[in-house]
Amino acid sequence: MNRSIIRGTSTYFAANISASMPAKSFEITNGNLDSNGKAYAQALLLRNTLGPYVNIDCLYLAVPAALVATYASFQSALMAYALEASEPIVTYDAQGAPSVAPVPPSWRNATYFGGNPLCDRRPSTDYVQSPFSFFDDCSSGLELRVPLATTSLLFALAAMPSTTVESICTLATPYAMCIDAVTSAASHLGALSIPSDFAARVSNASSSVQTAGVGLMQFATTSTGTWNLLRQPLLDTSDFAFFGWILLADWVTGSREAVSFQGDSDTLNLISDAYKPQLYQTNTQPVEAATQILYYLVAVTTTILVAVGIVAMVYSIFVQLRFYGRNLFYFNRVVGAVWIGRPLSYLRGITAVLLLSTTNTSLAKSWSLTHFVPAPRSTFDALVISGEATWLTYVLNEVLLIFTRHSTKEYSSLSSCLSWLVLFALEQTNPITIIASLDRSCVGQNMDYTVTCVSGLVDVVSQLAFASGALHAVGCNVTAARPQKMRF
Repeated sequence: MNRSIIRGTSTYFAANISASMPAKSFEITNGNLDSNGKAYAQALLLRNTLGPYVNIDCLYLAVPAALVATYASFQSALMAYALEASEPIVTYDAQGAPSVAPVPPSWRNATYFGGNPLCDRRPSTDYVQSPFSFFDDCSSGLELRVPLATTSLLFALAAMPSTTVESICTLATPYAMCIDAVTSAASHLGALSIPSDFAARVSNASSSVQTAGVGLMQFATTSTGTWNLLRQPLLDTSDFAFFGWILLADWVTGSREAVSFQGDSDTLNLISDAYKPQLYQTNTQPVEAATQILYYLVAVTTTILVAVGIVAMVYSIFVQLRFYGRNLFYFNRVVGAVWIGRPLSYLRGITAVLLLSTTNTSLAKSWSLTHFVPAPRSTFDALVISGEATWLTYVLNEVLLIFTRHSTKEYSSLSSCLSWLVLFALEQTNPITIIASLDRSCVGQNMDYTVTCVSGLVDVVSQLAFASGALHAVGCNVTAARPQKMRF
């Protein structure tokens, strides 16, 4: 063609530029109309409903906030049940998610030609065809299938508690598979502690969805050959709304999307077919690798302490243990000042403070959930780590030696003991808890080259506790030094 689709340019395809460059119809070029500019079958039906193809705008629809809140409320109840009694839900979930083919009551006894408004040449089938999707190339008409996954199925049952299993499954095939799946799920629903305000949330979500007008469509013909554009809202007064709640659950979780097809004459707000998740393998590198250098440096100080301790022990045996026992309380101070040095001594102490400022958790798996479980430190572990943090006071004692002078002996011991007790008390009375925040954001690079997404933040270290631990070490030095100075 050698024409432009940008309006106003010198080669705009819809402009009659010359005899050799007449106006072109994009719908003819695209195959929506024949060479004479006439539409037939699905194309004619859509043009009569929405208007010309070239004037249809596709806008992404966001999930209503009320629907998200309703699903989150139910999911919290389900997760609580899964954590408390995981065995029943694990056994049920292991059966897999059967897939059924629902048909709206008003769509029966018709011949179907596709559920994607942009595909106008699909062949006829005796089953309802799948809705639109981003990857739909219009080459084949697959059947509309709705997977009865555990969470979405239980969510639909909770949203429609008065609906019977038989009335639901009369709308879907295979009937027996649907009966088994829904009956089995209903047996677990009674064990869930559904929030008292859940019914009100469902009502609000239903109103929001009905206002948005999201649903399904299908090109179809009657037994007499009359073309119809069938529409089915996801939520209405029929039992098909049960499958609508399942589709809405998929919309909330991101496995489906909703798009508004807006033409000159009308608008179709449609939900998509289900997308297969694109799984990415997480980083298998252990978290410890990020702090490995600290581990090695602390290990160096431990090695020096052990080596000097062994040498001292040999000498003590050689002199038949004739030495002043109280000097052993100054072992760390002497070794730290002479053999280890202040930088490594400071690093050892600040590492202990960092450890005290980190929540102690373990990963546990329940059902299909991997979650953090608090694992509080034992009293012995807390005593040891708090004692290691006193290396900070050793360094501060040396730095302040020019000020404390003759009172250093008494003051340094008091400051170390005070720091140890304060840090131990903080660990026991105010342990650090894990904090998680969800705030998904995605940024595209070079428009469509790649996309970088951040889902949230899991904070296992309290910066406030870290700063508090370090300041307590300083504060204990000042507190211990003041009475010694007054006495001096």
